[in-house]
Order: sequence, then structure tokens, then C-alpha cells
Amino acid sequence: MRRDTESQSPVVIVAGPTASGKSALALELTAARGGTIINADSQQIYRDLSILSARPDAASMRRVPHRLYGFLDAAERGSVALWRERALAEIAAAHQAGSLPFLVGGTGLYLRALQRGLASVPAIAASIRDEAAALYAEIGGAAFRERLAELMRHLRGEITLEEAVAAAQRATRRYAKRQMTWFRHQIIADLVFDQQLSPSMLRQANDLIDQFLLTHPA
Repeated sequence: MRRDTESQSPVVIVAGPTASGKSALALELTAARGGTIINADSQQIYRDLSILSARPDAASMRRVPHRLYGFLDAAERGSVALWRERALAEIAAAHQAGSLPFLVGGTGLYLRALQRGLASVPAIAASIRDEAAALYAEIGGAAFRERLAELMRHLRGEITLEEAVAAAQRATRRYAKRQMTWFRHQIIADLVFDQQLSPSMLRQANDLIDQFLLTHPA
């Protein structure tokens, strides 16, 4: 639980690595409190990546308000500064509507920027932007092909489908482990869960929110 840096109003942060169950937990907490879920995942801001980023399904979005999901086209350039500006606006709108905002996602840089702000940087020349974009396209494409290699080896008959799936799962676990390590060192956590959503987890999270709201009224 935190207070946003602009208004010092209460905000609940539900963060964690990929496939940690944070979305399910956040949905139950938000529904019970009439809150609003605000996306804090860099992949979820793009409307074209709904499948790859495991975006909440239609039933979940009908159950509680969801904000900042798919507000950019994949061809548009996103940034932590853009997300922070929009997140602060959504947090303020939720408070104005009498709704408790829940920031949900796995992009630690977004959450740190919201908590600590961003350093002021000078304007970047268009030529430098173009050069950076070209370099990103080159490096990104190579990295993308390398990650698809965890499937091409199977298609070439070098490994079985089961082995390809296992390799992809190992990569996902390593990524999730790196995310959790980052969160433990960069984001101050009030409560850390290492298991999937359960009634016990839900009770603990609700108790923590009740205690926070009682001791830090808006």
C-alpha cells in the first residue's frame, strides 16, 4: 500500500512476476471493495498484445473497472513517463469517484517511477531518436529470433515438442525469478506471497488493506 506522490491519497499496489497469480488476487480484492484496477505492466499498454501479455478477459473487465489496458497501438512509442502521467490521472479519477485504485502489474520500473518520480532530462534530438529506433529494431529482431530458436529447433526436427515446451517453461521461470529478485530489492513490499491465489492469501491481503486504510485515512 502506498500514497501516490501527487495527492498523497491511498493506492494499493499488487505486483509480482509473470504467472504469479497477482491478477487473480487483485481482481478479488478490487471487486470486494468496489475499486478500480489500473494497469502497471508495460506489455499491457499495447492493444495488439492482448494474447501475448495475458490481458484480463472480458468477464474480468466487466466485473470491475480496468484502466490503461491497450491504450496504445503497437506502432506507437510508449514510455515510463507517458504511463506515469496517465496513471496519476487515473488514480485521481478513481479517488474522485470514491473508488480505491489498485495498481496491478509486473513492470517494476513503472511502480518505482510512480513512487519516486522521474529525473528531469533534456529534450532528445530527432536524429538521436531515429538512430536509437534503428538500433532497437536491429537488436530487438535478433533477440526475438533467438527466443524463437526455444520452437525452430523443434520444427527442424532437432528436439521434440515436449523438449521445446520445457525449454520455454524454463525461460519463463528464470524470467519470473529475476522479476521477483528485482521487486524484493527495488520495491518496498508490505506483504510478499510465494504461492498462487488462495483463501488464506486473500484474507491476509484484505487484512493488510484494512489496517492501512484505518491508520492512513485519505
